[in-house]
Amino acid sequence: MHWQRRLFVPCLTLLLIVVFVSISVILKRITQESIIDGTMYDRAYAIAWNKAENIIVVGGFSVQFHNQEGDLQDTLTVDLRLGRVTTIQWSEDSQLLGIVQEHGMQVFSVTQSTPIRLIPIQNASAVLQSVTWSPDGKQIALGTSQSTLQVVDMVNNRIQYARAVGAGELDGIVKVVYVASGNQLLCVTQRGTVAIYDAKTGIEVLNFKLDIGDSDVISASYSQSNNALLIGTYSGELLFSDLSFWAVSKMSVPDRSIQWVGWNRDGKLAAYLSDGGEIQVLRCENVHTISDCVSLTSVLSTVPIEAVAWGVQSDRLVFIDASERIGMSERVD
Repeated sequence: MHWQRRLFVPCLTLLLIVVFVSISVILKRITQESIIDGTMYDRAYAIAWNKAENIIVVGGFSVQFHNQEGDLQDTLTVDLRLGRVTTIQWSEDSQLLGIVQEHGMQVFSVTQSTPIRLIPIQNASAVLQSVTWSPDGKQIALGTSQSTLQVVDMVNNRIQYARAVGAGELDGIVKVVYVASGNQLLCVTQRGTVAIYDAKTGIEVLNFKLDIGDSDVISASYSQSNNALLIGTYSGELLFSDLSFWAVSKMSVPDRSIQWVGWNRDGKLAAYLSDGGEIQVLRCENVHTISDCVSLTSVLSTVPIEAVAWGVQSDRLVFIDASERIGMSERVD
């Protein structure tokens, strides 16, 4: 009995050490895999195509570069303290990549793997929701969840101006984009305000309110080719607004919310993603009347789609679903 007692304590100690080491290895493996595949806290993605190289960029809690076949080419580690990636935006010349996270934006050069600029937002409690580069790459405009438009002078590394947009702090900016050859900024807010500002001074040029009832705008896309807005709402309405004539037409998607909308490169094709996981593509020769749009094709994934983007060089859609699979549609003619 004495020898059994003497062996009990060291055996128990050894067993506890083995269990502790095993648990540590498992936890480390889970953490490493979660950081790599972008699911450390939740499944949240942004996706964009490089104009020059047709590289697909996927952002969650890391930023991954894929070729058109979906093969992983490179990975950038983002600062997790800034939150998840909310959007990704290439500069017009595809030499700079803006990685927008919830609480800050990092700017990367295609020749470097470390950020060359960190752009904070003035209100730390706000979330960055939209970003756009000026055509010459000298300014970046940021839109926040608390309805602040912030323009950053990239040459002098300073905030050029910041101003309120919409109906108050609860009326977040869904979309901000340079229009009129970079001379103006267009903003669309959650409650349906469409406002245009002088890009240099921030002075308001135009402001009008879309008729969306009690719904909210979830997504918006602007086409330079036909000077038109495409807007999707929580209640399942698609709104087309021709900014040349300020004509607005609508169509409804029954029992669905519109999670994403986007124009293709020439403004002839429009696509939307519903909360049912289906991407629908429409041909819109006349943006004055949405009833003229013809449904061409649909893409339906077996699992929820997280993010969608149009290809730049071809009329194809690329998407990533909740199972972390990159998919690509056939070319839409």
